Amino acid sequence: MIEIMRKFNLLPNDAIIAATCKAWGITRIATFDADLEGIGFLNSVDL
Repeated sequence: MIEIMRKFNLLPNDAIIAATCKAWGITRIATFDADLEGIGFLNSVDL
């Protein structure tokens, strides 16, 4: 989580979401949070 937080300049809660997705192999996420859009391994779906 801390590595992702630093690499993508995320707040802790966003980094936890991103780290969990990475750990479980989740590549797409539906979110209103624009902070999760710049993560290379995670594609966000606009709602």
